[in-house]
Amino acid sequence: MRHVIMYATRKGYTGECAERLQQRIGESADLLDLGRTKRPDLSPYDGVIIGGSIRASQLDRRVKTFLHGQQEQLLKKPLLGLFLCSLDEQQWQNLLDQHVPKPVIDHSSAVGWFGGKIDLSQFSPVMRFFLKKATKSSESMFREHPEHLETFADAYLEAADRLVTP
Repeated sequence: MRHVIMYATRKGYTGECAERLQQRIGESADLLDLGRTKRPDLSPYDGVIIGGSIRASQLDRRVKTFLHGQQEQLLKKPLLGLFLCSLDEQQWQNLLDQHVPKPVIDHSSAVGWFGGKIDLSQFSPVMRFFLKKATKSSESMFREHPEHLETFADAYLEAADRLVTP
């Protein structure tokens, strides 16, 4: 089986997660940045994983546009996975339901939340000021959850194994 991990990232954490998933899945997984590829061809792939970040309660528009625009094609894939990166563990499922078409969620073999991070050093002074106010913290925030990534990868690979060996 061939797999593709598609993602969009602003400050890099979602890309880091996509790379970790690629290592976990192995050589059969390609990595594709939706910020650099406008019309990806899904035809060579049996499995598709899509990941995006949530900022200010909004899914990255590149991911959202892709999910809505390619919904029909995604639903034809035998294996599908979705993951989100955000700081808010309490709201990620609601945000997923709000921004991702329900048929795509229902068709997914693995759905996960991998945490998030805000590294204030990556932002301009003005943006740092607003982020400090919004988060009520003057410190960078790191809420990474590699164990969730592992659980997601296990579920995805188990679904892939079921497709190969009925």
